Amino acid sequence: SQAHVTLTRVSFPVDFDLTSHYAAGHTDARLLASTTGRAQVMDAEAHLEGQLLDVIEQPKQAAWAAAGRAHLTAFPLGGVGFLEDRQVRGHLTGDVVVEGLHRDARASVDLAADDLQIGDVDYKGARIHGALDGHALDATVHLDHGDGSADAHAVAGAAWGAAIVPSIDPPIDLSVAAQAFRADALLPFLHETVAELEGRLDGKAHI
Repeated sequence: SQAHVTLTRVSFPVDFDLTSHYAAGHTDARLLASTTGRAQVMDAEAHLEGQLLDVIEQPKQAAWAAAGRAHLTAFPLGGVGFLEDRQVRGHLTGDVVVEGLHRDARASVDLAADDLQIGDVDYKGARIHGALDGHALDATVHLDHGDGSADAHAVAGAAWGAAIVPSIDPPIDLSVAAQAFRADALLPFLHETVAELEGRLDGKAHI
């Protein structure tokens, strides 16, 4: 089967093309996103082993397994509604992968934006890397706006396995380091409680 749709909640002109195939307990789907200029910004695919009707009606009890991945190429963040509302703009490139879902699940995220803008702050480098499986979560975030930077690293126990969604198990180890990091970069996320935020953040924290 095939489907084609243009989403209005995405403010930049973008087309999504979905193709899927189901036969003998095996389902494949592919989702492509491109701008009106035909530049491809996302290529995602998913695979499901199991009876589709059983998965829909009894996702926890049915016997099935799934995997998926998405590759982004200069995906415009400013066109996504909830990010636009928080003044987040730029272009995201990288990969998101999920494997062994409902069997022995694990996931990884490796994304970067070289032109990220949050509020009035421009970043020359922004990176996020994370890995999650049935044993642990390990994630790092790096933000660099030229004359300042911030890094965060989180490690925690995790349980996933055959569950549909993972659970994070304490203790959680979180380290944060900032060097001349502009405090107003946080304002778009705190605007409901803070009207103004200025200054620079320096230091380290370990929780």
